[in-house]
Amino acid sequence: MKAIVFGRFETGLGILRSLKDLGNNLYSVDYKEDVAFVSKYGHKLICPKPTDDQALISWLKEQFPDGGKVFISSDDFLDFFNRNREQLSFLDLEIPDAELLSSLQDKFFQYEVCVENDINTPSTFKVTEDLDKDSLPYPVFLKGLEVNAWRKHYGGSLKGFVINDQLEMEEWMNENPYKTVPTIAQSLIIGPDENHYKYCAFRNRKGEIQAEFMLQKLVQYPIGFGIGAATKSIFSEELLKQGRALFNSINYLGVGSAEFKLDNSDGKLKLIELNPRYWQQNYQATACGLNFPLIQYQSVDESVDTSKTYITDLVWMNRAMVARALSHYLKKGLGHFRSRIKILNGRSKIYSHYHPQDKKPFYKEIQYGLIFFKLPWVLLKDFMLSK
Repeated sequence: MKAIVFGRFETGLGILRSLKDLGNNLYSVDYKEDVAFVSKYGHKLICPKPTDDQALISWLKEQFPDGGKVFISSDDFLDFFNRNREQLSFLDLEIPDAELLSSLQDKFFQYEVCVENDINTPSTFKVTEDLDKDSLPYPVFLKGLEVNAWRKHYGGSLKGFVINDQLEMEEWMNENPYKTVPTIAQSLIIGPDENHYKYCAFRNRKGEIQAEFMLQKLVQYPIGFGIGAATKSIFSEELLKQGRALFNSINYLGVGSAEFKLDNSDGKLKLIELNPRYWQQNYQATACGLNFPLIQYQSVDESVDTSKTYITDLVWMNRAMVARALSHYLKKGLGHFRSRIKILNGRSKIYSHYHPQDKKPFYKEIQYGLIFFKLPWVLLKDFMLSK
């Protein structure tokens, strides 16, 4: 059976590397080249944009008439498959049902699920014209109700904004398009970047969790509210309990990751969001001995090994994002900068782009040496603009 990986960002690169032993049955599909295009793994195919439904459907029927197992690494392809699953029934697609998947795009729905199932989560409010701004539990964090609309307006790395009081809230609402970019306000979870955790799982069609993996963020970019630039594999009984409760309560299907943050104010793990696809650091699980893509590929086989054990304390790192984050920590003070250096030192590491058997993505990441001339200026600009 063919394995078809959609998306060639580093998320897709990790899936390709995990499935490298499939050889000629492995395909890499995207409408742009991106970093995984230079990987040695998978047949590289350029497809129509996932916003052009009929063109992409026709292309898939022509390219994969005999079907194949689908692996999704980006939101635009996830939305495409959700919209067109009936016309794409010839492909083996393991994602939540259409109603649930559409609902999961709504962060307020995720909050309501947590409240109904006794899963810890910060208080959440929809930002509307009639919002009672005086009663919000300041400070609050503003973020998109639906991630794609938010990213189109604010960019992919900006998770949101911290609002400290009613006056700031009124100013933000006057200056930002919350009516066209739906927004929610959440009570701010108190704690440093390393208080962020992820529970990652694959739940099959029988309702069985066949693989689960946990990680801790060590460095984020942007700092405070960003993407995991450096993460460490961990095991936590409480995170396991919360993650299982969430995935089972909504009858989840497929691969997904739930991000939690430990709140220093009450010592509880609280759900930030659930992302219904492969997460950016997915190859970290493979390197730790838990190959999610291969387990998903073999999930039709009753004899698949679904061992829950994996190596802990292995760090995954995107070096470019870590460098940019460190410049922001430096602006906050030498103590913050040194604490990040200390937390990264002395640990076994793997890297987002570099792999000893697949080096070309790393060369592309550093722009074949040009990055060493550009990076000092990029870091200086980041340092000057960071808050």
